[in-house]
Amino acid sequence: MKFKTIFRSLSNLLFITPYLISAKTDECFEIYNKFDNEIEVKRNIYECTVNENGELNSLKFTYDSSITLEDIKSIFSHSSLRKLYYDFNYECYTCDTETTNLLNFELPSENLTNLEELTLAIDVYKYYSALGGPAVVSITRGTVLKNGFKPLKNLKKLTLFRIKISQNNINEISNLPNIEELEIKECEIKNVNLKSLSNLKSLSFIKTNLSSENIDDLSNLKNLKKLKISDCLTNEIINGISNLTDLEELTLCPESSDEIEFKPIQKLTNLRHLELTPETTFNYSTHKEVNGNFIFEEGALKNFKNLKNLTIGDVDLNKSSFNDIAQLTDLEELYFDGANINKINLDSYTNLENLSVLYIRKSLTSSGEIPKFIFNLKNLKKLYLPYNKLTTIPDDLKNLKDLELLDLSENKIAEFPAVVTQLTNLKHLNMNENDIPNAPKDLENLTSLEYLNLGFNNAIKLDLDLSSFKNLKHFDLSGCNYNSYVPKGLEACENLEYIDLNKNSLKGEIPDALNSLKNLTYVNFSYNNKLTGKTLTNESLEFCGYIIKNFCISKAMSCFYRSVESYSLKTENSIYSRVMRLNNTCATSTTVSENVSSILTVATSTETDPTESIMTTETISIPDPDSETVITITKTKTVPTNEVTKTVPPPIPQTTSSVDDKEEDSLSDDEEQEDQDDVVVEVDDDDEDGAVIDEEDSDSDSESEN
Repeated sequence: MKFKTIFRSLSNLLFITPYLISAKTDECFEIYNKFDNEIEVKRNIYECTVNENGELNSLKFTYDSSITLEDIKSIFSHSSLRKLYYDFNYECYTCDTETTNLLNFELPSENLTNLEELTLAIDVYKYYSALGGPAVVSITRGTVLKNGFKPLKNLKKLTLFRIKISQNNINEISNLPNIEELEIKECEIKNVNLKSLSNLKSLSFIKTNLSSENIDDLSNLKNLKKLKISDCLTNEIINGISNLTDLEELTLCPESSDEIEFKPIQKLTNLRHLELTPETTFNYSTHKEVNGNFIFEEGALKNFKNLKNLTIGDVDLNKSSFNDIAQLTDLEELYFDGANINKINLDSYTNLENLSVLYIRKSLTSSGEIPKFIFNLKNLKKLYLPYNKLTTIPDDLKNLKDLELLDLSENKIAEFPAVVTQLTNLKHLNMNENDIPNAPKDLENLTSLEYLNLGFNNAIKLDLDLSSFKNLKHFDLSGCNYNSYVPKGLEACENLEYIDLNKNSLKGEIPDALNSLKNLTYVNFSYNNKLTGKTLTNESLEFCGYIIKNFCISKAMSCFYRSVESYSLKTENSIYSRVMRLNNTCATSTTVSENVSSILTVATSTETDPTESIMTTETISIPDPDSETVITITKTKTVPTNEVTKTVPPPIPQTTSSVDDKEEDSLSDDEEQEDQDDVVVEVDDDDEDGAVIDEEDSDSDSESEN
């Protein structure tokens, strides 16, 4: 689809899609304006930022049929770009020659001389229908043509995803004077020599199927400081890595069921960060999940005296190796993720006096008890204990007086631990997914809290006033079946950025006082059938979730549209059309307006010969900002029938009274009529699916009219 959107202004009103509601004329605005509608923007643009001069600074976007190669070249022409993520990810059942040719990508990089970070993905998913079965997927990797990377003189970090890497690519990358990091994900690197990448400081291979040739090349990368391999590790690969004696960070995530000798890694005594986390894969011959694993000899870990950060996953670490960890007295962060430490005596870990972060997940599931050594770690700042089947929390936790973060989520705690209320330095508390029946008033003692998550504790009760938490930024009480009013005191939390109260049994109205929270970016009140009132109007809001039929619309907000993954301009059940159809703008009452009207009448037509022309009629009702009357505009236009357009429904007008139904009328003042321009967007008939925020009742039309 080519860009055919015509955006023009309506006098004193910005009736365009929310992504384009902006007074700024920055380069992100120009890119958004290339698309036909908001769904295409959301489908293609993940992130766009500008610098202080309005010039493009960072961009994350993906390719689909709504954008052409010429437009891609236009986007790549911004010399101010510092960070770029481009994903050509195309799906088709019958891929034509043109699509296949797109896999040979000529990277238009000649203007990207200031680019510092680039992520590039080029692949096509081909679907083949199998007889009597599901579709079969084939992935074809693309290539970057010669000289694609050559102009990127300031590039520091490059990520290549699902690309067939050629020797030309490697040679060009190795000649980039500032390149430091290279990440290769699910790429094909057969018959490619990596020796020329000698300037790299960081290298990652993720699901790339390294060959023996690649391993010989790795041993020559003497400047390498950071290496990550998440792949089918072999002992040959381990031996190659052992020659990189200057390595400071090493992450090994074996996928195969082969047992890997760990002994060669013991030569890397300069390591400061070591992660051993096997990946779980499915063996189709045995129909079982398998993990990669290491063979550890006695004393395997004790030589890593410089380690600051150690992560142990689901590996068969013997008792001796666990004891070795206690001798790593410089450790600052220790992570057990799936490691079986239930039957290991860890009392000697009290030697880890410098430990500030301890993470234990899925590692205490047999005992369900917190190891006692933890309560003697006086310098501990962050303690993560999720998913361990914990039922009680010992009073000894109060010894951790400097603790700032406590995560007890996804356990089986049946009573709120009173000892937690004594940790007055806590800034982050996560009690999500337990069986806690109430949050006690003593919780108000934690006046430093910035993050509080009590979500998914069924039928929880709050005995506290949230106004005590002056520093609170994140509050989550979702999924609790909380049967009361919106918790009191939220409006006094001036720093609040995030409120999630969805999936409860809230009643009453949303407090108007929440509109005073200037930093609020996320609110979710959806799945609360009895909650009513006015929608919030905080200018900072980026996401807002409501049962729309229960509320009156205080103001047209872009967060309505960001609250759904997608919507179609012609889908009646989209949040956009629900707001437009209900037109329940707030008056003196907080209930749904009795006067239901359409602000915009979408022109329709019948199929005729493409060479003929038809007349389309558009009627717009606009509240006059200077009076209580409604101005009605009727526009007619002659267009070829093969280009019949539909108008974009504008956002809800900001008005204090309901808009009455109007029939099509003409403006009596010709001069005033000339000041009003069309807002026309051609609609793609293939775009049919829409989404609604919390669609509780399919009969919303009938309810809104009552």
